Formats: sequence, C-alpha cells, structure tokens
Amino acid sequence: IVIIHSSELPHGRGWAPIYYSIKEEQSDYVISCIFANDDVDKGDIIIKASFPILPDYTATFLRKVDREISFLLIKKISDKWLNGKIISNKQQGVESYRPRRYPDDNEIKTSNTLESLLPHLRAVENNNPAFFYYKGIKYLISISPEKEPEFPNKIKIEYPGINEIEYWSKS
Repeated sequence: IVIIHSSELPHGRGWAPIYYSIKEEQSDYVISCIFANDDVDKGDIIIKASFPILPDYTATFLRKVDREISFLLIKKISDKWLNGKIISNKQQGVESYRPRRYPDDNEIKTSNTLESLLPHLRAVENNNPAFFYYKGIKYLISISPEKEPEFPNKIKIEYPGINEIEYWSKS
C-alpha cells in the first residue's frame, strides 16, 4: 500500500500539509509517496516531487497541482518498477508532527497587520474560509491572486531508494 503525503517527511507528519506549507512560508512544496506503516506517516519513501512555492500560490491552487502531481508519481512508480519490487529508503531528517485543523482555527484577530495575516489567508481554503467577528457579526475572508498562477514549470522527482533524480515539466 502506497500513501501520498504532501510534506518533506519526516518533517510535517500529520494533518493539513497544504495549509502548513503555505502558513510556515516554506520555500518548496513536497509530495512524498511512502509505504504504509503502523505509525502515522512513518513509512519508507519511494518517490517524491518538489517545486518552489511562489507568492501567488494559494491552498486552492496547490490542491489542484498536488492532485495532478500525485497521479504523475503513481504512474512513475508503476513504470519504474514493472516487476513489482519497489525500492524505497528510510525517512531521514528532523521529525515534526502537525496537528489536525478545525474550521474555528481559521479565525483571525483584527488587531494583526494584514502582512502578518497573508500566509494564513493564502493557506485557508474556500470550504473553510478565514473569518473574524466585528460587533457580533461573523465576516468571511478569502483571497486569490488577480490571475490564476501557472502550473509549476520544473518539478524535481527524486527516487531516494535508488539515488536518482529527474526533472519533469507539464509541457
């Protein structure tokens, strides 16, 4: 069983990887395919993809890109290991675990500056938007860039178990 988790494992185990990638202002977005394991997100890494997170990327956009790249990674696993013996590697690096998020976590404090709120506003999705209360009324906030960002033009694909790297572009 292969699990797809969108973080640079072992950093970012747990919940809401798209949110935390933007909120933590990470430089790159990483999607890891791992073997299922009894412990959460601790399986050996088979393949991973990464690309820079640009300033116009929102969670809504990253979710679309994540979906497409996830399918690409499954195809690459299938093509690379036709014989069924998939080679993987143990996770290496600093471990971290992200907590589950709930709709109430999207409340913002109006005393914060807009600049300090931007990572959070980019990281929440339309089905659970950011919000604040003013005079007892709940207001919803969502932001999006003026135009839809372009799909990342150069995706780094790594196979840690066989120490191989390639680059992929959609065009």
